[in-house]
Amino acid sequence: MSRTRLVVATVVALVAGGAFGMLASAGEGGAEKRRPPAVSDPAAPRLARDLGVGEELFLVVGGVLSKRADAVSAARPFGELQGYYVAPVAQFQGLAEHLGAARSDHVLVSAFRTEAGAREFMELATAAGEAALLTPLMANRGDVYVGLGQESAPNGEGPLQQPLPAGSGS
Repeated sequence: MSRTRLVVATVVALVAGGAFGMLASAGEGGAEKRRPPAVSDPAAPRLARDLGVGEELFLVVGGVLSKRADAVSAARPFGELQGYYVAPVAQFQGLAEHLGAARSDHVLVSAFRTEAGAREFMELATAAGEAALLTPLMANRGDVYVGLGQESAPNGEGPLQQPLPAGSGS
């Protein structure tokens, strides 16, 4: 066998072996290996997602799309951050009118209990080249999760972990 054929055969064998290894790791247990350890640890605390049901929230809107699938495709992370979540426009009282959108549309959005938290997120979004529009306070039906729990408490004692009294979010 010539030297060229031997090199080609070796490269093909290495590529095939690597592909087989990737397929094997993606099979049973493959996804489990890529998840954070706490997700699989029964001793790790489980917290219910805070949907902000009934709260008035500041929204940072990254766009409005008529089809949910298009909104899901457009919702991408900003580096290490989640970025925008996808929610129906109808989830927020007055949002359709504010944006001139249909209630059946879907919005790229992240919600905040404080205006300061919303403005910080807007800065991150615009630095990442994303659109960002701040709304006034909007009542939330809480249909889907839209990012609550990612801002500082107004008193400076760490992350904000519960609703604020009405009217204290500015």
